[in-house]
Amino acid sequence: VGTPEAGSYYYSFTDLSTKGKIIIDGKEIEVTGKSWMDHQWANTTYKGKDKWNWFSFNLENGTEIMCVEYDTLMGVNILVDIIDKDGKQTQYSNAKLIPQNNFFKSKKTKAKYPLSWKIEIPEGDIIINTKALLKNQEMIFGQINYWEGPMKAKVKMNGKTIKGRGFMELVGYPSDYNYLLLESEEVEKTIWKKIKQFFKK
Repeated sequence: VGTPEAGSYYYSFTDLSTKGKIIIDGKEIEVTGKSWMDHQWANTTYKGKDKWNWFSFNLENGTEIMCVEYDTLMGVNILVDIIDKDGKQTQYSNAKLIPQNNFFKSKKTKAKYPLSWKIEIPEGDIIINTKALLKNQEMIFGQINYWEGPMKAKVKMNGKTIKGRGFMELVGYPSDYNYLLLESEEVEKTIWKKIKQFFKK
Protein backbone atom coordinates (compact mmCIF):
# COMPACT_ATOMS: atom_id res chain seq x y z
CA VAL A 1 0.00 0.00 0.00
CA GLY A 2 1.07 3.64 -0.45
CA THR A 3 2.91 4.88 -3.54
CA PRO A 4 5.78 3.34 -5.56
CA GLU A 5 8.12 5.94 -4.03
CA ALA A 6 6.94 5.35 -0.46
CA GLY A 7 5.27 1.97 -0.17
CA SER A 8 4.68 -0.54 2.57
CA TYR A 9 4.75 -4.22 1.65
CA TYR A 10 4.18 -7.52 3.39
CA TYR A 11 3.32 -11.15 3.01
CA SER A 12 1.51 -13.51 5.34
CA PHE A 13 1.56 -17.18 6.28
CA THR A 14 -1.97 -17.49 7.63
CA ASP A 15 -2.30 -21.15 8.61
CA LEU A 16 0.82 -22.33 10.41
CA SER A 17 0.69 -25.44 12.59
CA THR A 18 2.06 -24.46 15.99
CA LYS A 19 3.24 -26.33 19.08
CA GLY A 20 5.44 -25.39 21.98
CA LYS A 21 5.62 -24.63 25.68
CA ILE A 22 4.74 -21.59 27.76
CA ILE A 23 5.71 -20.92 31.36
CA ILE A 24 3.20 -19.31 33.73
CA ASP A 25 4.19 -18.76 37.36
CA GLY A 26 6.99 -21.27 36.94
CA LYS A 27 4.68 -23.96 35.56
CA GLU A 28 5.46 -25.32 32.09
CA ILE A 29 2.42 -25.91 29.86
CA GLU A 30 2.47 -27.59 26.47
CA VAL A 31 0.35 -25.85 23.84
CA THR A 32 -0.77 -26.55 20.27
CA GLY A 33 -2.68 -24.38 17.83
CA LYS A 34 -2.63 -22.35 14.66
CA SER A 35 -0.59 -19.20 13.99
CA TRP A 36 -0.69 -16.29 11.57
CA MET A 37 2.71 -14.82 10.63
CA ASP A 38 2.87 -11.42 9.00
CA HIS A 39 6.08 -9.84 7.65
CA GLN A 40 6.02 -6.14 6.77
CA TRP A 41 8.73 -3.90 5.30
CA ALA A 42 8.89 -0.53 3.54
CA ASN A 43 11.08 1.33 1.04
CA THR A 44 10.87 4.52 3.07
CA THR A 45 11.23 5.64 6.67
CA TYR A 46 8.06 5.86 8.68
CA LYS A 47 6.49 9.32 8.66
CA GLY A 48 4.71 10.50 11.78
CA LYS A 49 1.68 11.58 9.76
CA ASP A 50 1.12 8.14 8.24
CA LYS A 51 -1.72 6.18 9.83
CA TRP A 52 -3.04 2.67 9.38
CA ASN A 53 -5.63 0.29 10.77
CA TRP A 54 -4.84 -3.39 10.15
CA PHE A 55 -6.95 -6.46 10.93
CA SER A 56 -6.62 -10.22 10.46
CA PHE A 57 -9.34 -12.77 11.17
CA ASN A 58 -9.60 -16.57 11.35
CA LEU A 59 -13.25 -17.63 11.15
CA GLU A 60 -14.82 -20.85 12.39
CA ASN A 61 -15.78 -21.88 8.82
CA GLY A 62 -12.10 -21.83 7.74
CA THR A 63 -12.19 -18.41 6.07
CA GLU A 64 -9.25 -16.04 6.62
CA ILE A 65 -9.60 -12.28 6.16
CA MET A 66 -6.99 -9.53 6.12
CA CYS A 67 -8.10 -5.90 5.93
CA VAL A 68 -5.93 -2.78 6.00
CA GLU A 69 -6.63 0.93 5.68
CA TYR A 70 -3.45 2.94 5.05
CA ASP A 71 -3.77 6.72 5.32
CA THR A 72 -0.97 8.95 4.00
CA LEU A 73 -0.73 12.55 2.84
CA MET A 74 -1.29 11.15 -0.67
CA GLY A 75 -4.68 9.64 0.25
CA VAL A 76 -6.24 6.53 1.74
CA ASN A 77 -5.57 3.02 0.38
CA ILE A 78 -7.73 0.03 1.34
CA LEU A 79 -7.02 -3.64 0.69
CA VAL A 80 -9.08 -6.67 1.67
CA ASP A 81 -7.70 -10.16 1.09
CA ILE A 82 -9.93 -13.21 1.70
CA ILE A 83 -8.97 -16.90 1.54
CA ASP A 84 -11.73 -19.49 1.91
CA LYS A 85 -11.32 -22.97 3.40
CA ASP A 86 -10.46 -24.40 -0.05
CA GLY A 87 -7.66 -21.88 -0.62
CA LYS A 88 -9.52 -19.66 -3.08
CA GLN A 89 -8.26 -16.07 -2.78
CA THR A 90 -10.32 -12.93 -3.42
CA GLN A 91 -9.19 -9.31 -3.12
CA TYR A 92 -11.20 -6.11 -2.81
CA SER A 93 -10.18 -2.45 -2.67
CA ASN A 94 -13.45 -1.10 -1.33
CA ALA A 95 -14.41 -1.31 2.34
CA LYS A 96 -15.55 0.89 5.22
CA LEU A 97 -13.70 0.64 8.53
CA ILE A 98 -15.94 2.33 11.09
CA PRO A 99 -14.76 2.83 14.70
CA GLN A 100 -17.44 2.31 17.34
CA ASN A 101 -17.88 4.09 20.67
CA ASN A 102 -15.31 2.10 22.67
CA PHE A 103 -11.86 3.55 23.28
CA PHE A 104 -8.66 3.12 25.25
CA LYS A 105 -6.79 6.31 26.17
CA SER A 106 -3.13 5.83 27.02
CA LYS A 107 -1.93 7.47 30.23
CA LYS A 108 1.60 7.48 28.85
CA THR A 109 1.16 8.96 25.34
CA LYS A 110 -2.40 10.37 25.64
CA ALA A 111 -3.24 8.61 22.35
CA LYS A 112 -6.86 7.45 22.03
CA TYR A 113 -7.41 4.11 20.28
CA PRO A 114 -10.78 2.75 19.11
CA LEU A 115 -11.17 -0.83 20.38
CA SER A 116 -14.42 -1.78 18.63
CA TRP A 117 -14.97 -1.65 14.87
CA LYS A 118 -17.53 -2.36 12.21
CA ILE A 119 -15.99 -3.34 8.87
CA GLU A 120 -18.24 -3.33 5.82
CA ILE A 121 -17.08 -5.11 2.64
CA PRO A 122 -19.98 -4.62 0.21
CA GLU A 123 -18.39 -6.43 -2.76
CA GLY A 124 -18.11 -9.60 -0.70
CA ASP A 125 -21.43 -9.18 1.15
CA ILE A 126 -19.49 -9.17 4.42
CA ILE A 127 -19.99 -7.23 7.66
CA ILE A 128 -17.51 -7.70 10.51
CA ASN A 129 -18.17 -6.57 14.09
CA THR A 130 -15.03 -6.90 16.15
CA LYS A 131 -13.93 -5.96 19.67
CA ALA A 132 -10.61 -6.04 21.52
CA LEU A 133 -10.15 -8.68 24.22
CA LEU A 134 -7.67 -6.51 26.16
CA LYS A 135 -7.52 -2.74 26.59
CA ASN A 136 -3.99 -1.66 27.47
CA GLN A 137 -2.04 -3.04 24.51
CA GLU A 138 -0.13 0.10 23.52
CA MET A 139 3.49 -0.30 22.41
CA ILE A 140 6.12 2.37 21.82
CA PHE A 141 8.86 1.64 19.32
CA GLY A 142 11.16 4.44 18.15
CA GLN A 143 9.02 7.08 16.49
CA ILE A 144 5.93 4.86 16.48
CA ASN A 145 3.36 4.50 19.21
CA TYR A 146 0.76 1.90 18.33
CA TRP A 147 -1.85 -0.46 19.72
CA GLU A 148 -1.94 -4.12 18.83
CA GLY A 149 -3.74 -7.07 20.32
CA PRO A 150 -6.28 -9.91 20.01
CA MET A 151 -9.88 -9.44 18.92
CA LYS A 152 -13.12 -11.40 18.95
CA ALA A 153 -15.31 -11.14 15.88
CA LYS A 154 -18.80 -11.83 14.64
CA VAL A 155 -18.97 -11.89 10.85
CA LYS A 156 -22.00 -11.86 8.60
CA MET A 157 -21.20 -13.48 5.23
CA ASN A 158 -23.87 -14.08 2.59
CA GLY A 159 -26.59 -13.90 5.22
CA LYS A 160 -24.89 -16.31 7.65
CA THR A 161 -23.31 -15.31 10.98
CA ILE A 162 -19.89 -16.81 11.78
CA LYS A 163 -17.73 -16.34 14.86
CA GLY A 164 -14.01 -15.81 14.68
CA ARG A 165 -10.82 -14.56 16.29
CA GLY A 166 -8.58 -11.80 15.06
CA PHE A 167 -5.75 -9.37 15.62
CA MET A 168 -5.67 -5.58 15.27
CA GLU A 169 -2.87 -3.06 14.78
CA LEU A 170 -3.52 0.70 15.03
CA VAL A 171 -0.72 3.11 14.12
CA GLY A 172 -0.49 6.88 13.79
CA TYR A 173 -3.03 8.01 16.37
CA PRO A 174 -2.35 11.53 17.69
CA SER A 175 -0.14 11.66 20.75
CA ASP A 176 0.68 14.52 23.12
CA TYR A 177 4.06 13.00 23.92
CA ASN A 178 7.21 12.98 21.83
CA TYR A 179 8.95 9.61 21.87
CA LEU A 180 12.27 11.28 22.77
CA LEU A 181 10.64 12.76 25.86
CA LEU A 182 9.27 9.35 26.82
CA GLU A 183 12.69 7.76 26.41
CA SER A 184 14.37 10.48 28.47
CA GLU A 185 11.80 9.93 31.24
CA GLU A 186 12.50 6.19 31.24
CA VAL A 187 16.26 6.83 31.37
CA GLU A 188 15.78 9.24 34.27
CA LYS A 189 13.71 6.67 36.18
CA THR A 190 16.40 4.04 35.64
CA ILE A 191 19.16 6.36 36.83
CA TRP A 192 17.29 7.32 40.01
CA LYS A 193 16.52 3.65 40.67
CA LYS A 194 20.21 2.75 40.44
CA ILE A 195 21.18 5.67 42.70
CA LYS A 196 18.68 4.55 45.35
CA GLN A 197 19.97 0.97 45.12
CA PHE A 198 23.56 2.22 45.53
CA PHE A 199 22.82 4.14 48.74
CA LYS A 200 20.87 1.21 50.21
CA LYS A 201 24.03 -0.92 50.12
